[in-house]
Amino acid sequence: KQQIFVDGKDKTGAIRLWQRNGGTVDISYGTNGKTYTYAAHRVRFVDSALANPDADKCFAYLYRIAQTVGLKDPDGNNILANRYAKIGFVSKDSMLSAFLRGKLDIRGTDSVGNTVYPFGFNLSQKLAVENALSSPLSIIEGPPGTGKTQTILNIIACAIMRGESVAAVSSNNSATANILEKLQKYNAGFV
Repeated sequence: KQQIFVDGKDKTGAIRLWQRNGGTVDISYGTNGKTYTYAAHRVRFVDSALANPDADKCFAYLYRIAQTVGLKDPDGNNILANRYAKIGFVSKDSMLSAFLRGKLDIRGTDSVGNTVYPFGFNLSQKLAVENALSSPLSIIEGPPGTGKTQTILNIIACAIMRGESVAAVSSNNSATANILEKLQKYNAGFV
């Protein structure tokens, strides 16, 4: 329930044992069995959100539910439970962490930074983009034809300009296909 970075690189999977010794950290690697001593400032320990007992308990509960009701692949393997089993670390800054802890940390609008609107906007769309860029979770809803896709395209453009990655997901394929179609219309389908 912890990641270990040495000189900024995640070495968690390769480490067999470690021990702090004042201003140094001794690390034994499983690959060669050798122990190396590093200055403490070169080693960074990052705790998982699952180190919190309440978050871990919530995660275990969700895992048990997945084991019970999860979708099975053609070989009878539980797809969702298998995914949960592979999660050993949850970043404290992630939405999953916020969900497991039952607490969403709200950032202020000062984190919006530079915004671009290559797909046009009206005032409500501008506000929606700014809210999405300044909040860890944002919901954009409205009836057909109110500019939700255009707003999403502007959010994608802003995120890319900020050097961030984007995953556009939906419970149906038509919504994501619509986003892709609009991006292709503006010769940005490669995004």
